[in-house]
Amino acid sequence: MSSNNPSEPLYYIADALLSQIIHLLQETVTTDEQLSFASKLIPGSTIGKHLRHTHDHLRLLLDSLAASSSSSPSPNTPLELSYDTRSRNVSSESSQAAALASFQGLRRRLEVETEKGLRVPSDRKIRLEAVTPVVVEVESTWARELWFTVLHGTHHLALLRVIAVGELNLTVPSDFGVAPSTATFRKWEQETQAAASAPTMGGQPDPAPVKL
Repeated sequence: MSSNNPSEPLYYIADALLSQIIHLLQETVTTDEQLSFASKLIPGSTIGKHLRHTHDHLRLLLDSLAASSSSSPSPNTPLELSYDTRSRNVSSESSQAAALASFQGLRRRLEVETEKGLRVPSDRKIRLEAVTPVVVEVESTWARELWFTVLHGTHHLALLRVIAVGELNLTVPSDFGVAPSTATFRKWEQETQAAASAPTMGGQPDPAPVKL
């Protein structure tokens, strides 16, 4: 990474999330039946629905950037964003090929339209509209919403994992659906345990502490 713009590391985290999903669709969830399997553990859920929902949030964030670029080139103009205009019952929920293509396209969009995070200032203002069900508007920033889409997507991958592993007996990587902060903690924990069990200079492990 080459800049001090927080949007750049957040781009790479979002790209890693999309890469996980693409790998899942290329190697694990490879049939329409697996994608549209109706979960009994999470009623109303399918892998396809969780993926579509995740796709929608990042797509809508990118759409807000594209709409602003075409209507007002000024970086001082807030982006207009609503996550409540999602698509439902689309082909990517039930077609494995369509789902894979949609995420490959989204990953390309994220790379090109943000120039790998360098194009968009982290503090670029966003006017977020939320239906609660009362319509409210709140101020946010590009970095905040990009981070939200990653955490939100990770949450849905964790739910998707329950269906894939618990009901379809599929195998996914150990870090699939794990939040970045959790992955960082696990790495620290492993390194700490490895250091604690390493031999001392004399070739013997440290003696166990005496319990009084």
